[in-house]
Amino acid sequence: MLITCPECKFSREINETKIPEKSVIATCPKCKAKFKFRELPGEEDTFSLETAPEKETLPEPPASAEPETDRFPSLHDPAEDPGDELWNKIGGMSPPEGDKHSPAPEREQEAAPFAALETEEPERPVVEVPFERLDQYGFFPGIFATIKRVLFAPHLFFSVMPLGRGLIRPLIFALLILVLHDVLQAVFTQAGLLSPAGLGGEVLTQEEFATFNPFMIIPISPLIWTLGLFLSAGLHHLLLMALKASGGKFEATFRAAAYATAPIILMYIPLPFEMAANVQAGIVFIWNMTITVIGWKCLHRTSLLRAGLAAAIPLLVVGAAYLSSMYGSAPMV
Repeated sequence: MLITCPECKFSREINETKIPEKSVIATCPKCKAKFKFRELPGEEDTFSLETAPEKETLPEPPASAEPETDRFPSLHDPAEDPGDELWNKIGGMSPPEGDKHSPAPEREQEAAPFAALETEEPERPVVEVPFERLDQYGFFPGIFATIKRVLFAPHLFFSVMPLGRGLIRPLIFALLILVLHDVLQAVFTQAGLLSPAGLGGEVLTQEEFATFNPFMIIPISPLIWTLGLFLSAGLHHLLLMALKASGGKFEATFRAAAYATAPIILMYIPLPFEMAANVQAGIVFIWNMTITVIGWKCLHRTSLLRAGLAAAIPLLVVGAAYLSSMYGSAPMV
C-alpha cells in the first residue's frame, strides 16, 4: 500500500501485513500531519498505527502547541542533506556525527508501518582535497591548504576524503614534495651548507666530492620515488589484507601514503650539524608514519591497532635484518 501525506506529499510503500487491522489514521513523520489513509467498512475513524478507542477521533493540535513526539524519531527526509557544512576553517574542524537512533518501545515498533525505514543511515560526508580542486583553490593555495590539513588535522582530513578519484593527483602531490626535497638537498650540498654524501648516504672525501655532482640524481628522482611509493603501498596493502584491515581498495592505501609525505617539508631546512640533522629526520619519520597510520584507519574503516601493525611489521623485519647483519659481520673474540 502506498501511503501519501496530503499536506507535504511525503509517501512510502508499506506492506499491508504490517498495518494493524483497525488502523486508519496515519501521522506523517515529516510534517506531523494526521490523515486518514484508508476506509474500514462499518467502523468509525480510529487513531493511526495503534488501536484507539472506537467512535473517537483525536483533534488536530493547535498551531501554537508543541509537536508531539514522533512515533518514528529516526526517519529521515530523503530530500535532506545528512551532513552539515564541513570545516571551512582549518582551526574549527570536528568530524560530523550521524543521527543517533533512540530505541522505540517494542509495541510501537511492531505497530509502526514505517519501522523498516529506521535502518537507513546517512551517507558519509565528503570534502574534496584542495590539491585535487586547483581550479577552485589555485595552485599554491591548494597545495598549502592540503599540507596544512594533513599536518594538523589528519584524522578529519582522511575521514572526509572522497575515494574513487584515482591515484594520479595524490602521486603528483607526493612527487612535488619529494622531488623538491631532492633539488634543495642538491643546492644546499653544492653551496656547502650540507656535508656531501653519496647515493648510499656515506660521507664523501674532498677528492670524491670534486668529481661528484649532487644534481645527477634529479632527472631520475621522479621515477625512483614513483616506484618506491607504489612498491611500499603495495606491500602495506597486502599486510592490511592479511590483518583483515583493508576495508577499502588499494586506492585508499596509496592515498594515505602519498599525502602523508607532507612532513618532509621540514627537511627543506638545512641543518649542517649531524646530530641536529638526525633529530630532524627522526621527527619527520615519526610524523610521516603517524599520519600514514591515521589515514589507513580512516580510509579503510579499521582499528588503529591493525593499521599500526601493518606499518610496524616491515620496520621490525628491516630492523631485525640489520641487527642480524651487524652481529653476523662482527669479529669473533
